[in-house]
Order: sequence, then structure tokens, then C-alpha cells
Amino acid sequence: MDIMLASSSPRRIALLRKLKIKFKVKSSNFNESHNLKVSPIKLVIYNSLKKAQSAKRQLKNPALIIGADTIVVLGKEILGKPLTNKKAAEMLRKISGKYVRVITGITILNTKTNKIYKDYEITYLKIKNLSEDFIQQYVESGEPLDKAGAFGIQGKGSYIIQQIRGDYHNVIGLPLKKLKKLINKAKRDST
Repeated sequence: MDIMLASSSPRRIALLRKLKIKFKVKSSNFNESHNLKVSPIKLVIYNSLKKAQSAKRQLKNPALIIGADTIVVLGKEILGKPLTNKKAAEMLRKISGKYVRVITGITILNTKTNKIYKDYEITYLKIKNLSEDFIQQYVESGEPLDKAGAFGIQGKGSYIIQQIRGDYHNVIGLPLKKLKKLINKAKRDST
């Protein structure tokens, strides 16, 4: 049975390759919502499921579809992708010197059995105190615009991390250990 990643994110594609499994990419056309009145964990699981279901509508053959959604949470506030330089700078000022949680929801949808496998990962980060000069330079690099919380740990944004507790890959967008377990369970159940 094919494995499909319901994402065209270069970061997620690179991470999934680390598991040394064959997979195909099928972009999801679901636009995640970060405004639902549910807990952050329920939100990322909901979004990951909707991404997998969106990709399912584009398939003809049975597959295991992987959907994922990552958010950054500061206190009770969800920080999605800033999309503009102004919003990115605001987010970076907000998280400067603070602790944040990076939460990724993952869903595997077995299109043959319609079984759904869900899990999530939380990684805790301490953000350094960021100078206004650094914030402006980082924002102007363009890196923060398409990343939850306005930073990418694998790029220039690695500078802002003072401490990490938990799964590093989760911060990039896929918690590989949990994902591998879910894939193995879904494969066993479909034989």
C-alpha cells in the first residue's frame, strides 16, 4: 500500500525521507484553522486529519495518508504562520525571552479500511532575549514568514533557541519516532 504525505512542505518531505520509507507527496488543499475554540492539541489533530482527508479525495488507489499540523503556543496563545514581515516581527518580540511549546498533530488515514491513527508531540523551547536588530535582520531574511511562531529551528532561527526539551524533529514539523510507530501500526492493521 502506498504511503502519501499530505504536504508539499520541503521540511516535512526531508524529515520523512529520514525514515527510509517510500512515499509520495500529495498536497492537501485544506487551509488549517487556528481559530477553533478547542485546546491546542485537539486543534493540531483536527487540522492534521482534515489535511489527510483532503488528500484522500485526490487519490484513486488505497493508501496510508499522513497529515500533520504544527503550531507554536505561548501561554494560551496560538502562534501560526505570520505571513507578513510586520506580524513576524510582532511574534518574535512576543516570544523573546519566553518559553513556548511546539505542538504537532499527526494523523494517518488508511483509505482501504477507513481507520484513523492519531497522535501528537509537544516540545518545549526557551527562546533567547532577542535584540531589535536581530529581529529586523531575521524578518528581512524572509525565513520566518511561512513558519509557525515566526522561526525555523533548522535555519537562521536556530540562533534564537536557548534550550530545547523534547523531540527536535517535532519543531521542524514531524515527530519522527511517534510517526514511525503510527505507520507501523497502520501497516500491521492493513494486512
